[in-house]
Amino acid sequence: MIPLSKLHDHAAVPIWFLSIFAFFMGSIYLTKRILIGEKPKKDLSGILYLFGILMTLRFLLSVLQRVQSDALMLFLLALFVFALYRKKEYLAGFCLASAAMIKLTPLIFLPYLILRKRARATAACVASLAFYALLPAFYVGWARNLTYLKNWLLVHKTNPADYLLWFKNQSLLSCLLRFFSNANIVYIIFAILAAALFASVFIRAKKLKSRHPGFDYLREISMVLICMIILSPLAWKHTFVHLLIPHLVLLYYAFYINPGDKVTRGLLVGSFLINTILNPEMTGSFAQIIQEYSNVTFGTLLLFAALLRLGAKPCKY
Repeated sequence: MIPLSKLHDHAAVPIWFLSIFAFFMGSIYLTKRILIGEKPKKDLSGILYLFGILMTLRFLLSVLQRVQSDALMLFLLALFVFALYRKKEYLAGFCLASAAMIKLTPLIFLPYLILRKRARATAACVASLAFYALLPAFYVGWARNLTYLKNWLLVHKTNPADYLLWFKNQSLLSCLLRFFSNANIVYIIFAILAAALFASVFIRAKKLKSRHPGFDYLREISMVLICMIILSPLAWKHTFVHLLIPHLVLLYYAFYINPGDKVTRGLLVGSFLINTILNPEMTGSFAQIIQEYSNVTFGTLLLFAALLRLGAKPCKY
C-alpha cells in the first residue's frame, strides 16, 4: 500500500480498482494452471470461466463497492495454493503469511499444513509472520513496535456484539446466534460444527488412481477456504469472493469429470440461486428477512456439501 499512499487520490484510486480486477483474474489463472496440470496447450472452456465469474460476481462487486482488500488476499492465497501444489514450500509459506497480514483468517491453513505434514511450508509461514511483525521496529523502534503489536492483538480479542448479531454478517456463528437465544448453547453448537467441518476436510474414500490430481488437491483446498470464510466470527459479503476457487473447482468437475452427476450440479445451482439471486436488489423489502435467515451461509454450505460428497465417495475418474 505504501506506493499508492504516495500518489494523489486521482491516480491511486483507479490504480487500486484496476488492481482488484487484476488480482481476481490472476486467481482464476493460477487455479486454471492447477486444474489443467502439465498440459500447457490445454485450456478450459470459456463458458466455465464465464460461469465462475458470474457465480462470484456479487461478492466481487461488494469488494469494489466497499473498496476492500479481499481480492489481494484471494490472489495471495491462490499463489500459496499454487506454490504448495508445485512443492515450492518456502514460497507457499511466505504467501500464506502475506495473506494473513491482510486479515487473520488465512491462518486456518496452518493446522491444515501441520496435519498434511508440510513442515517446510509451516516453518516458512511462521518465520514470515515473525518477520512481518518485527519489521516496523527498524523504523519506529522496538518499544513502539511492541506497543503496536499489543494493541493489534487486543483489537482481535473481541468482536462487538452488534457485528455478531447484524443480519449482514453471514458467518456460521452469527447464523446460530440469530436462530438460538442462549449464547452458551450457541457457542457449544458452533464449536462442534466447526470441528466437524474442518475434520471432514480430511475424509477421503479409497479411490482408483485419479487422472485429475489438480482437481483432487483443489477440492480439499476449497473446503478449507470455505471453513476460513464461515468459521470466522465476521463474514461480510466481500469476504465470500474467496468462493471463486470452489466455484471453479466444482464447475470443472461438472464440465470435464462427470457431467452426468445431477446431484453435484443441483447443489451448485442451488448455491448460486441462494447466494446470488436472493440479493437485496432482487428481493427488495424482504432483503433483511432473507439475510437474517443467513441465505449466504446456507448457500456456501451447499458448496461445502458438494465438495465433501466428491471426496467421501469412491470416484473412478
